[in-house]
Amino acid sequence: MRVRDGRWPGWGADAGLGVLTFVPALLSQPYADSSGPAWVSLTTYEAVGVVVLLLRRRMPATAFVVGFGALLAALVGSAGEGAKLSPLVFLPLAVLLYNLGRHGVSQRRTVSAVLGVSVLSVAGLWLNRMTTDSGDFRGGLDVLAVLAPMPLAWVMGFAARTRQELLLAAERRAADACRAQALEAAHATQRERTRRRAAGPPRPAGRRHRLPRRHRPRRLR
Repeated sequence: MRVRDGRWPGWGADAGLGVLTFVPALLSQPYADSSGPAWVSLTTYEAVGVVVLLLRRRMPATAFVVGFGALLAALVGSAGEGAKLSPLVFLPLAVLLYNLGRHGVSQRRTVSAVLGVSVLSVAGLWLNRMTTDSGDFRGGLDVLAVLAPMPLAWVMGFAARTRQELLLAAERRAADACRAQALEAAHATQRERTRRRAAGPPRPAGRRHRLPRRHRPRRLR
């Protein structure tokens, strides 16, 4: 794998991000709950998450909604079976939120994605209340405490996109200034050539005619 211009290839970056995003939850799941329903919910969620992660740049808003829906289904489904998932299952959501701020250039789609996620949250909370009676498996302040810092990921992505847009705008202005300077220099050269052609070729300087010695006037003493 070669690094060009200080950047990793796209597939290399996706592979590294996938490992850092999904492997921690797999490693920590035995300490949270090692039951069969917990592993089924986790593996299904992460399989969907890998596909969503690969499509995040092309469809940032859709990837965010689908990823959040898969996470919500895994949490509600495992809670209904009396199982718990590792808190690290929220890492992909942070990645998708950052990606939404970084690549979500359409404000309409971003607002639609946020509204869709809000509707899914209300529906998931209702299903959670309907499918479990134990307070240990009902979403409450513990889930809210994990979700509260998530908007910071979107802010970081938006800040990165804004910075890149400013750099690109500065590069365009510098390129325009260089082109304008080169064009002005070309115009000045053309004007100088036109002026020289209008003036004609320079006349050769003739030799000064000197009178013979006998015809020279004598100096008065």
